[in-house]
This record gives sequence, C-alpha cells and structure tokens, in this order.
Amino acid sequence: MKKLPILLALLAIALFSCGTSAPDDVCFYHPSSGKEEGTLNSSGGWSDAVNYGKYVVNAAIYHKLTALTFGPFIMPEAYDLDPDFSYEVLVAAERAWDWAVQNPDVPFQNPEDVVTGEYGDEAFSDDFYWAAAELFTSTGKEHYQEALARYDQPYIHQITKSWKFYIRNKGFHILLINSEQKEELSIKHLALSDELLAKLESIPYRISIDHFEWGSNSDVLNQAMILCIAHHLSRDQKYFDGALRNPLWMWNPVMLPTRFA
Repeated sequence: MKKLPILLALLAIALFSCGTSAPDDVCFYHPSSGKEEGTLNSSGGWSDAVNYGKYVVNAAIYHKLTALTFGPFIMPEAYDLDPDFSYEVLVAAERAWDWAVQNPDVPFQNPEDVVTGEYGDEAFSDDFYWAAAELFTSTGKEHYQEALARYDQPYIHQITKSWKFYIRNKGFHILLINSEQKEELSIKHLALSDELLAKLESIPYRISIDHFEWGSNSDVLNQAMILCIAHHLSRDQKYFDGALRNPLWMWNPVMLPTRFA
C-alpha cells in the first residue's frame, strides 16, 4: 500500500498525456533550474489547456515547461493569410462539394477491423446546408445560395450526438455574418435563445438541457455559445447571464458535485 500514491501519480501522468504537444525540441533552461547552458528536447509530453505549456503537478511530482509570459490573444482576422494555400483549400472544398452532390447517399463507415467510434450519420441535408453556407460565404456563387434554400433547416438546437446534430447550427452561425441572411436569421436565433433561457429557468440545475447521455457537456457548451451569439446580436444582458450559467454548472463543484461526461 505504501507504493499506492506513487502508482496513482504515475497513472494520472499517463492519463494526462495528449500526444499532440508543440514540437518543443530546443528549450532553454531558466536560471532557477540550476543550469546555465544547453537545451532540453521536450518533444511530446503533456500540454496544458491548449496553451502549449506543459505542467504536471501530482503527488509531489512537478514538471513545468513554459514561455516566460502567456502568448497574446490573437483574433483569426489578425493572422497573415497564405493566399496560395487559401486558394488550394477553397478549390479542394468546391471539388468535395461537387463529389458530394453527385454521391449524396454515401455515409462514412468504419473498416471491418476498426471498432473505435464511427460517429456515423446517414442524414445529410444538414451537412449540405452547412457546406453551402461556408462556400456561399467564401465565394458568393449563386448555386450555393440556391442549395441553402434546397437544404433549408429548422432553426433549432437538437441535443445529443453533437458531432452531427450541431452541424446545422454551424451553418446558421456563419450566415449570421452575411448581410443578405443576417436579419432573418437573427430573428430566428433570438427566438431559439429565448427558448433556451425559458428552459434554463424551469430546470432545477439552472442549465438549458434536461436530457443527459454521452457527450452531454458539448450540448451544454454549445447552448452557451448560442446564447453568447444572441448577446452579440442584441447586446441584451440576459443572454450573457444565461450563457454563464452553463459553464458554471460544469466547473463549479459547489453548485453540483457530480459531473457528466
């Protein structure tokens, strides 16, 4: 039993590994490390909070690899775009659209020897809607606008299985920045947000979902995002306050000591 704390610490470290950290192969030592020269190859390991730092703090085992300060918050529009790569990606996306239109009923299926999550989907109208929204916003081409009407979706948020049911909402959200669609979709978005607020007030947990299964936390956070967008559109504080309730339910142990994956 004396070894149990060490075993648990090592197990925790193993579980913290994400396997996708930044390529930190030339890292300089801080003076507090006692080393004044040389570099450390720290490729792999454990990233913390997707900020490229690496922290392991468990049962007196401590390791930290980090920059001296946090990186800046850089908005997507502030990045320097690569026009050549952007063109290649857009061409590939349009080719993918053309293939999908010609093969509209071909679902992805795992190979026979693969048993990990398939994330299957056999209803594609919402996928076509999302793709058309992205491509119309990117190109302005009329046939993508026509596809939006052909694959029109109800303005709802369908909970559970968010990898497929939230697709239509991604289409709605990209179109909210399009001047031709914004006014109509904003009205629908605020109506949906009001429904979420009403449900939030009716549920003892003070969250806006009342059904829980695998992946429910993504539903909670997706609805928080919907409410954040409603606040952005209207500047009404009630949507911002409602958006805060969902992550508070997930992360505040005083409110609810039980977590759902």
